[in-house]
Amino acid sequence: MALRDSYLEQINAMSDFLANLVADMDDDSLSKRPSGTLNPPGFIYFHLLRVWDLDLNILIHERPPTDDAWHTGGFSEMMGYTPDGKGGNGMGIGFGYSDQEVDEVPYRLAPLQGYHQQLIDETRSYLSDANDDELNRTFKFRDADATPAGRLQHTLGHCWNHIGEIRMTKSMLGYPDPTTPTR
Repeated sequence: MALRDSYLEQINAMSDFLANLVADMDDDSLSKRPSGTLNPPGFIYFHLLRVWDLDLNILIHERPPTDDAWHTGGFSEMMGYTPDGKGGNGMGIGFGYSDQEVDEVPYRLAPLQGYHQQLIDETRSYLSDANDDELNRTFKFRDADATPAGRLQHTLGHCWNHIGEIRMTKSMLGYPDPTTPTR
């Protein structure tokens, strides 16, 4: 199996699981904090998509932040929200957001699902043309060498971690866990 096929299989599985995980939520439940200052599931979804976009478009494709999927897909306009300048380093990826910044994000399922779809489409397109040399190409990230393969690994690990967090948050909001055995 080619390296790209392995990544494609893993990305597809993660993306399908994530799509199914949020499919039963409505805009109201996406924006609910399970308690106190715990992040709402919509913020976790938004954050993991923003990091995926960072890995794919800004790091792997080496595009400016204004050419990531969020911006080229028109999601600022669809959501009536721009993440630009928010959070840690002003990257708007959900890292370092204050509670106020978390609450400013409009959690609307349809646009977030569209963003998700654009990211999986762009990832599939990238992988369809990527050979082992491309996946092992080095570039600088935070004064160290990085590779597209390493960033894809980061995307997968990061997304799976937050998928678990969304599952836990949904259960705190009263959603039943579909993996619980019936009696």
